[in-house]
Amino acid sequence: MLIIPANSLSGGFTVDHSCSFAESSSTDLRISDYSSDGTSRRKRTYSLWIKRGNTGYAVLFAGPLGADHFVINENNTIQFNVGYGTDTRRVTSDTYTSTTAWVHIVFAFDTTQSSAANRFTLWINGTATSTSIVSGKNDVQQNEQSTLFINTTHLGRNTNIIGTDTESGGYTGLMAEFVFIDGQKLDADSFGYDDGGTWKPIDVSELTFGTNGFYLNFETASDLGIDAANDNDFEPTNISSSNQSSDTPTS
Repeated sequence: MLIIPANSLSGGFTVDHSCSFAESSSTDLRISDYSSDGTSRRKRTYSLWIKRGNTGYAVLFAGPLGADHFVINENNTIQFNVGYGTDTRRVTSDTYTSTTAWVHIVFAFDTTQSSAANRFTLWINGTATSTSIVSGKNDVQQNEQSTLFINTTHLGRNTNIIGTDTESGGYTGLMAEFVFIDGQKLDADSFGYDDGGTWKPIDVSELTFGTNGFYLNFETASDLGIDAANDNDFEPTNISSSNQSSDTPTS
């Protein structure tokens, strides 16, 4: 599906702002003050819109010591890891190189499922996308527990990450509508819809986010880490009001 650049769509839900990240400035949003495991470490959904500023390796979000992570590799495939001890790593065969279009990513998992094929789904622009196990690594294990958003977690940067390449670093580009659903494995249509071949965002404010869940809409320029759904606010690092952008997935 084609994702048209900002300011060319009309109708439907309007996203007003995004947050700009720059690897050269070591920008990130981080959270470290969770007091519990939350609703579930085995059932979760992550949704975010990105518009890349360059190609190559980029950390979208990551946990402590590179355990759980979601990264774009040097070859522009998307890689994810769930858990820590089993070193789960899966990667897409498709590559994502556009720096002019918004891309919607939804990753949802329920590791309690007995069948490995039912434990996770990755959607890109509303379409379920196939992945394969990274050579020498493992598949998502039954009852694997995530380490994200219970310990220090970074959006946009983590120098401890090593992907399928030997590079680590941050993300350069825009992020919008970052949502974490704690305790549910939702589908992509909980966050967007197909409007004649164009994937568009919908209003997510009425979703049930769970204890450690959050919704970052980047509406408050003076503090872009404010959670619009819960009290799980993020701490901006090298991010100020100038990082708020009006370039968004909709006009």
